[in-house]
Amino acid sequence: MFVHIALVNVLNIKELPKEIQASIGRKVVLLIAFLFFGIFSAITLWDKLF
Repeated sequence: MFVHIALVNVLNIKELPKEIQASIGRKVVLLIAFLFFGIFSAITLWDKLF
């Protein structure tokens, strides 16, 4: 999910025309979800590697 949310956000910003891009509220929610899953990904990697 961490990678998926990042890719969706990048594609939304770079590929979609301004008229149909996500609003600022949705972009904030995507950022929060990205950080949420990123923290858990980092915790999992830390646990498995050390």
